[in-house]
Amino acid sequence: MKKILLIFVILVSLTLLSACGNQHDPRRMLIKQYDQYLENDILDQDNFDYFVNQVSNFTIPGTVVVKAVARDTLNQVRDVREGTGFVYAIYENSLRVVTSLETVKLRDESWTLTVEIIDFANRSYDALVLNRSEEYNLAKIKFDTNVAISKIRKIDVSIYEPMDQEPLMMISNYQLSRNSMIMGFLMSKNEETDIYVTDIPADEYALGGAVINTSRQVIGMVIDVEDGFAHLLGIQKLREYLRL
Repeated sequence: MKKILLIFVILVSLTLLSACGNQHDPRRMLIKQYDQYLENDILDQDNFDYFVNQVSNFTIPGTVVVKAVARDTLNQVRDVREGTGFVYAIYENSLRVVTSLETVKLRDESWTLTVEIIDFANRSYDALVLNRSEEYNLAKIKFDTNVAISKIRKIDVSIYEPMDQEPLMMISNYQLSRNSMIMGFLMSKNEETDIYVTDIPADEYALGGAVINTSRQVIGMVIDVEDGFAHLLGIQKLREYLRL
């Protein structure tokens, strides 16, 4: 009888220890935290409405349309492209925008390019391309305005990589609809190239679009569209290019 009782006590103890171990397992804790994040921050209607309002008030004023027109030596228009960008830095009355290289890429070195920035309030500014990078597939643009009057904002770039299946929102010129907001998920990440694959619908006008998390921070920029979905340059390469 004593032996049976001893075996029973040992089995109960092992069961309790196993349960405690599972509760403190880092992977299980992360999954539980992520499930709570989805349920409380995304699926909750009040929190989601608050998120959308915050995006409208603080993020859209940092999103711009980038329009580039290329002319030949006879001043004839040879190419017109329209994409998206976002303000990543503000200096005095000068602002910096990052966009996709494809939007401001010259197809012929003899052509001249004029660039126009159109802000969230549909105001237009002449702009100058500061840098084009084939390595990052990005470009930097400068334009001048009175920031206090224009109310244009800078959008912060996250220091944390998004998780797979994390809900995201793209703000862009998708389908030539300015300041369009489309939600989707991060499907996968390529650590070598720092390219993120999403299920967010995109087209050529969404190139350069900022993709943000629920903290309203950029986690990637649209640099390619495959099968109708946005592929992003991740934050490591993006921060590296912007020297953040």
